[in-house]
Amino acid sequence: MVNLYITSNEAYSGKTIITLGLSLILRRRGYRVGYYKPISLSTIKIDDKFVDSSIILMKHVLEMPQPYNAISPINIETTYKYLDVLTQLDGNYVLKTIKENFHKYYKDYDIVLINGFRTLTYCGLPGRVCEHSIAKLLGSNILIVVKAISEEALGDILTLKNLCMEKDLKVLGVILNMTKHHILSRVDVIKKLLRGENIKLYGIIPEISELLNPTLKEVANYLKAEVLTCKDKLDITYENILIGAMTPDLALTYFRRIPNKIVITGGDRADIILTALETDTKAIILTGGVTPSYRVLARLKNLECLYF
Repeated sequence: MVNLYITSNEAYSGKTIITLGLSLILRRRGYRVGYYKPISLSTIKIDDKFVDSSIILMKHVLEMPQPYNAISPINIETTYKYLDVLTQLDGNYVLKTIKENFHKYYKDYDIVLINGFRTLTYCGLPGRVCEHSIAKLLGSNILIVVKAISEEALGDILTLKNLCMEKDLKVLGVILNMTKHHILSRVDVIKKLLRGENIKLYGIIPEISELLNPTLKEVANYLKAEVLTCKDKLDITYENILIGAMTPDLALTYFRRIPNKIVITGGDRADIILTALETDTKAIILTGGVTPSYRVLARLKNLECLYF
């Protein structure tokens, strides 16, 4: 059985989505793929227990028979319990539980993808256990997922590589994720620099704004909002959210500067609503339970991609 520890330079860099993609590719190639998250921070309640959303996703996709507590043996129930866990758990117990659980439930897989908790350098875990110590314990090779929002990401890659060398961990390579457009234009330079450090670049995934935010329909459902116009235009997304709580002249300056946005304002602020409509606005969320005047509604119905 081969296992791969997927880690990153910062939290929320896309480790889970990369893990999901790799697992699907490997399964199509005929491998038996398992998923393991040694330590998790759980916020979704199932059968009176909190479960990490990434574990729910991967258990379903990979059709894993293991219970949730086998997929993630050290489970911290919500951020409110984090300090309690730190004071209650012993580091030796944490490492022993992670190792025993791994060898008990994952013997029959060809490949196990291990999802890191935060970053490879992160040591704020129960008993001061570090992620690199978990990777070393499980005999994992390292795949680094880097959130490439600036050129400084290259320094993060080298920092993690040096740490792996110190800890006798093998780095298989790097994936650049959520890569900003100005970084994409420097790809040749990045590849050259990584080759000079003997680091393999497996892929570059550009930032796609449509994947970063929910659709208007999802926003409306979450807010339990009444949709007043353009009910057939809700399957689009947005990039920015602005609050309209100033004079129309001043608001217009901001509205023109920020494209592809949602504007939140009071239902009685016809001036802000009409000002927002003069710019690239995808939706307006009205607060206060106030329905705008017929004049404003008539203006809205002549435009696309707006809901309330």
